[in-house]
Amino acid sequence: ANRAAMSAYIATLPAGAFAGVLLSYFIGVAAGTWLTARISATAHARQSLMVGMLFLVASVLNLSSLPHPVWFWVANLLLVALATWLGVYFGEPEERPLD
Repeated sequence: ANRAAMSAYIATLPAGAFAGVLLSYFIGVAAGTWLTARISATAHARQSLMVGMLFLVASVLNLSSLPHPVWFWVANLLLVALATWLGVYFGEPEERPLD
């Protein structure tokens, strides 16, 4: 509940703690967008991009609510964008000719 105490605590965290958070964000966004592309009946890419945008908005809200290092801001936003692209790219089903 104390913002100053939280800021002081976050300043003491090692880079590895932030790296773990970034890895979990990357895996979650990639899996979410991939799964969305796979199960969407139509407009696979559009549906996956909407999921990626929701993750992006959630990331910005999280970053702005708590103090984070600048490098974490940049890495977080880039990794969310990359994970979204990978999820869409690998999740979109191949077009199959009619049998």
